[in-house]
Amino acid sequence: MKWTYQIAQKSKAALGLGIIFFIMLITSIVDKSHFSALQKAFTSVYEDRLMVENYIYKLSDIFNQKKILIEKDSKAVSQFDDDIQQLIVQYEQTRLTPDEAIYFGRLKTDIQQLKSLEHRYISAPEQGLISSIEQEHISISSNLKLLSDIQLTETRRILKTSDQLIASSNFNSYLEICSLIVIGLLIQALIYSSKSIKPKFRQKSHLN
Repeated sequence: MKWTYQIAQKSKAALGLGIIFFIMLITSIVDKSHFSALQKAFTSVYEDRLMVENYIYKLSDIFNQKKILIEKDSKAVSQFDDDIQQLIVQYEQTRLTPDEAIYFGRLKTDIQQLKSLEHRYISAPEQGLISSIEQEHISISSNLKLLSDIQLTETRRILKTSDQLIASSNFNSYLEICSLIVIGLLIQALIYSSKSIKPKFRQKSHLN
């Protein structure tokens, strides 16, 4: 019977459309999660990497000034302590990687030891303390260099992950476009099928 064939064709078309709509829904949800991940990635690059690199640069500059001043004007080195503490607090508020946390902890320890040595030198200048102070500056410089390297490595990792998310989103967009094309073809096929099985009107012979 033609009506049973028509129902079967419509059922197949409806099933196909349902599957396609389901695929589009899933890709839309995935794209939303990718967009959220990209937002977090770019925020992390700025707040946890670029800003941190700025803190490291400022700390390096301050310690270079302290290193120069210690023998010329030892009492002047303490003027930088508040700035150092403020930068350390700002650094602590960022997201640290496991390795970064280790080097950052060492940096804070070196800073405290340097501060102690500077106070001792200010109270009673001794040439032997200068050597110890210089060693602390070397250790601080080394830890700052390691922390700076981590910022570059983490930024590269985040950008690589972001590129993968963008590639996946582009694929999903391509899939959605293909799904829309298939939906259009199914609708056209359904309309054509309905017209082709529609009974033609026959003129009654006795009217001729």
